[in-house]
Amino acid sequence: CGPCKWMSKEVFPRTEVGTAINPFFVSAAFDMEKGEGLELAKKFNIKNYPTYVFLNANGEIVHRGLGSMPAEDFLKLCSAALDSNKQYVTLRNKYINGNRENDFLKSFSYVAADAQDSLANEVFASYLNEQKDALSKENLQMIYDLTRSVHDAGFPILNKNKEKFIALVGEKTYNDNMEELVWIEAKKAGKK
Repeated sequence: CGPCKWMSKEVFPRTEVGTAINPFFVSAAFDMEKGEGLELAKKFNIKNYPTYVFLNANGEIVHRGLGSMPAEDFLKLCSAALDSNKQYVTLRNKYINGNRENDFLKSFSYVAADAQDSLANEVFASYLNEQKDALSKENLQMIYDLTRSVHDAGFPILNKNKEKFIALVGEKTYNDNMEELVWIEAKKAGKK
Protein backbone atom coordinates (compact mmCIF):
# COMPACT_ATOMS: atom_id res chain seq x y z
CA CYS A 1 0.00 0.00 0.00
CA GLY A 2 1.04 3.62 -0.33
CA PRO A 3 1.86 4.17 3.36
CA CYS A 4 3.95 0.97 3.43
CA LYS A 5 5.89 2.03 0.35
CA TRP A 6 6.43 5.49 1.82
CA MET A 7 7.88 3.99 5.03
CA SER A 8 10.14 1.70 2.96
CA LYS A 9 11.41 4.62 0.91
CA GLU A 10 11.50 7.50 3.38
CA VAL A 11 11.96 6.09 6.89
CA PHE A 12 13.48 2.60 7.06
CA PRO A 13 16.60 3.41 4.97
CA ARG A 14 17.55 6.46 7.07
CA THR A 15 20.86 6.05 8.87
CA GLU A 16 19.53 7.29 12.21
CA VAL A 17 16.70 4.73 12.07
CA GLY A 18 19.07 1.83 11.41
CA THR A 19 21.54 3.03 14.04
CA ALA A 20 18.77 3.28 16.65
CA ILE A 21 16.94 0.02 16.01
CA ASN A 22 19.45 -2.49 14.64
CA PRO A 23 21.18 -3.14 18.00
CA PHE A 24 17.83 -4.05 19.61
CA PHE A 25 15.63 -5.56 16.91
CA VAL A 26 15.69 -8.14 14.15
CA SER A 27 13.49 -6.47 11.54
CA ALA A 28 11.38 -8.25 8.95
CA ALA A 29 8.74 -7.05 6.49
CA PHE A 30 5.91 -9.18 5.16
CA ASP A 31 3.24 -8.64 2.54
CA MET A 32 0.10 -9.48 4.50
CA GLU A 33 -1.91 -10.18 1.38
CA LYS A 34 0.04 -13.18 0.09
CA GLY A 35 2.28 -16.06 1.12
CA GLU A 36 3.15 -16.41 4.80
CA GLY A 37 1.88 -12.88 5.36
CA LEU A 38 -1.70 -14.16 5.21
CA GLU A 39 -1.08 -16.48 8.16
CA LEU A 40 0.82 -13.80 10.11
CA ALA A 41 -1.97 -11.26 9.57
CA LYS A 42 -4.46 -13.72 11.01
CA LYS A 43 -2.20 -14.76 13.91
CA PHE A 44 -1.46 -11.16 14.97
CA ASN A 45 -4.90 -9.74 14.06
CA ILE A 46 -3.52 -7.25 11.54
CA LYS A 47 -6.26 -5.28 9.80
CA ASN A 48 -4.55 -2.11 8.60
CA TYR A 49 -1.21 -1.36 7.02
CA PRO A 50 1.48 -0.75 7.91
CA THR A 51 1.23 -2.45 11.29
CA TYR A 52 4.37 -2.86 13.39
CA VAL A 53 4.42 -5.88 15.69
CA PHE A 54 7.18 -6.12 18.28
CA LEU A 55 7.81 -9.61 19.60
CA ASN A 56 9.93 -10.88 22.46
CA ALA A 57 12.34 -13.81 22.08
CA ASN A 58 9.44 -16.24 22.68
CA GLY A 59 7.44 -14.81 19.77
CA GLU A 60 4.93 -13.07 22.04
CA ILE A 61 3.68 -9.58 21.23
CA VAL A 62 5.02 -6.90 23.58
CA HIS A 63 4.12 -3.81 21.55
CA ARG A 64 2.23 -2.70 18.44
CA GLY A 65 1.99 0.38 16.30
CA LEU A 66 0.14 1.45 13.18
CA GLY A 67 0.47 3.73 10.20
CA SER A 68 3.05 5.67 8.28
CA MET A 69 4.91 8.24 10.34
CA PRO A 70 8.01 10.42 10.25
CA ALA A 71 11.27 8.80 11.33
CA GLU A 72 11.19 10.61 14.69
CA ASP A 73 7.79 9.10 15.54
CA PHE A 74 8.85 5.65 14.36
CA LEU A 75 11.89 5.84 16.64
CA LYS A 76 9.60 6.80 19.56
CA LEU A 77 7.46 3.76 18.77
CA CYS A 78 10.54 1.51 18.78
CA SER A 79 11.75 3.08 22.02
CA ALA A 80 8.37 2.43 23.65
CA ALA A 81 8.64 -1.23 22.61
CA LEU A 82 11.80 -1.47 24.73
CA ASP A 83 10.36 0.36 27.76
CA SER A 84 8.23 -1.83 30.03
CA ASN A 85 6.46 1.31 31.28
CA LYS A 86 5.24 2.07 27.75
CA GLN A 87 4.88 -1.38 26.18
CA TYR A 88 1.41 -2.16 24.93
CA VAL A 89 1.17 -5.59 26.57
CA THR A 90 2.46 -4.35 29.94
CA LEU A 91 -0.06 -1.48 29.95
CA ARG A 92 -2.86 -3.81 28.81
CA ASN A 93 -2.13 -6.17 31.69
CA LYS A 94 -2.17 -3.26 34.16
CA TYR A 95 -5.60 -2.24 32.87
CA ILE A 96 -6.95 -5.79 33.04
CA ASN A 97 -5.63 -6.04 36.61
CA GLY A 98 -7.61 -2.95 37.62
CA ASN A 99 -5.43 0.14 37.16
CA ARG A 100 -7.81 3.07 36.62
CA GLU A 101 -5.54 5.98 37.50
CA ASN A 102 -6.25 9.04 35.37
CA ASP A 103 -2.76 9.43 33.86
CA PHE A 104 -2.56 5.71 33.18
CA LEU A 105 -5.94 5.64 31.41
CA LYS A 106 -4.88 8.62 29.31
CA SER A 107 -1.61 7.07 28.14
CA PHE A 108 -3.09 3.59 27.66
CA SER A 109 -5.95 5.06 25.59
CA TYR A 110 -3.45 6.15 22.95
CA VAL A 111 -1.41 2.95 23.09
CA ALA A 112 -4.52 0.72 22.90
CA ALA A 113 -5.90 2.69 19.95
CA ASP A 114 -2.58 2.47 18.08
CA ALA A 115 -2.45 -1.26 18.80
CA GLN A 116 -6.01 -1.68 17.51
CA ASP A 117 -6.88 -3.34 20.80
CA SER A 118 -10.52 -4.31 21.28
CA LEU A 119 -10.28 -2.62 24.71
CA ALA A 120 -9.34 0.77 23.23
CA ASN A 121 -12.83 2.28 23.26
CA GLU A 122 -13.55 0.92 26.75
CA VAL A 123 -10.33 2.43 28.12
CA PHE A 124 -11.02 5.76 26.42
CA ALA A 125 -14.62 5.82 27.74
CA SER A 126 -13.30 5.07 31.25
CA TYR A 127 -10.91 8.01 30.96
CA LEU A 128 -13.65 10.37 29.74
CA ASN A 129 -16.02 9.27 32.52
CA GLU A 130 -13.46 10.30 35.13
CA GLN A 131 -12.96 13.83 33.75
CA LYS A 132 -14.40 16.82 35.57
CA ASP A 133 -13.94 18.87 32.40
CA ALA A 134 -14.21 16.47 29.47
CA LEU A 135 -14.19 19.48 27.12
CA SER A 136 -10.88 20.99 28.21
CA LYS A 137 -8.57 21.80 25.31
CA GLU A 138 -6.35 18.83 26.18
CA ASN A 139 -9.32 16.45 26.30
CA LEU A 140 -10.79 17.88 23.09
CA GLN A 141 -7.52 17.05 21.33
CA MET A 142 -7.56 13.56 22.79
CA ILE A 143 -11.19 13.02 21.74
CA TYR A 144 -10.33 14.19 18.25
CA ASP A 145 -7.24 11.97 18.06
CA LEU A 146 -8.84 8.82 19.43
CA THR A 147 -12.24 8.85 17.77
CA ARG A 148 -11.74 6.43 14.91
CA SER A 149 -15.26 5.10 14.49
CA VAL A 150 -18.85 6.31 14.79
CA HIS A 151 -19.14 3.74 17.60
CA ASP A 152 -16.31 5.21 19.69
CA ALA A 153 -17.04 7.05 22.92
CA GLY A 154 -15.79 10.31 21.41
CA PHE A 155 -18.06 10.39 18.34
CA PRO A 156 -21.16 11.80 20.08
CA ILE A 157 -18.93 14.42 21.72
CA LEU A 158 -17.41 15.34 18.34
CA ASN A 159 -20.86 15.60 16.85
CA LYS A 160 -22.45 17.57 19.71
CA ASN A 161 -19.58 20.06 20.14
CA LYS A 162 -18.78 20.91 16.53
CA GLU A 163 -17.83 24.54 17.19
CA LYS A 164 -15.32 23.63 19.91
CA PHE A 165 -13.61 21.12 17.61
CA ILE A 166 -13.62 23.55 14.69
CA ALA A 167 -11.88 26.07 16.94
CA LEU A 168 -9.32 23.38 17.79
CA VAL A 169 -8.53 21.87 14.38
CA GLY A 170 -10.23 24.09 11.79
CA GLU A 171 -13.49 23.66 9.91
CA LYS A 172 -12.11 21.80 6.89
CA THR A 173 -10.13 19.34 9.03
CA TYR A 174 -13.13 18.73 11.29
CA ASN A 175 -15.53 18.21 8.36
CA ASP A 176 -13.08 15.94 6.53
CA ASN A 177 -12.59 13.83 9.67
CA MET A 178 -16.34 13.48 10.32
CA GLU A 179 -16.94 12.59 6.67
CA GLU A 180 -14.20 9.93 6.85
CA LEU A 181 -15.68 8.40 10.03
CA VAL A 182 -19.12 8.15 8.41
CA TRP A 183 -17.64 6.87 5.15
CA ILE A 184 -15.78 4.08 6.97
CA GLU A 185 -19.04 2.99 8.60
CA ALA A 186 -20.88 3.12 5.26
CA LYS A 187 -18.22 0.91 3.65
CA LYS A 188 -18.55 -1.62 6.48
CA ALA A 189 -22.33 -1.64 6.10
CA GLY A 190 -21.96 -2.07 2.34
CA LYS A 191 -19.76 -5.15 2.82
CA LYS A 192 -22.38 -6.72 5.08
